[in-house]
Amino acid sequence: MSQSAQFESNTAFINYPKQAVFGRTLPKNKIYEHSGANTRLKDLFVEQVEQIVWQYKLAPETINLPARLGVPELQI
Repeated sequence: MSQSAQFESNTAFINYPKQAVFGRTLPKNKIYEHSGANTRLKDLFVEQVEQIVWQYKLAPETINLPARLGVPELQI
């Protein structure tokens, strides 16, 4: 299955533009490092979350629409 086909199968309610496909795996530690979570919560996160994939990036450079004050891009 191609990467874009994989993402399309995960977007049942919203049809994101093909040019917005980002498809990068994010390291889990980057999420919980910024959360201020205690060790137990971090351990649960690592145990229960298999993978985080940044599927789409809605930004001026991907969808050709200007950023707005306070919302430079949307990461899905």
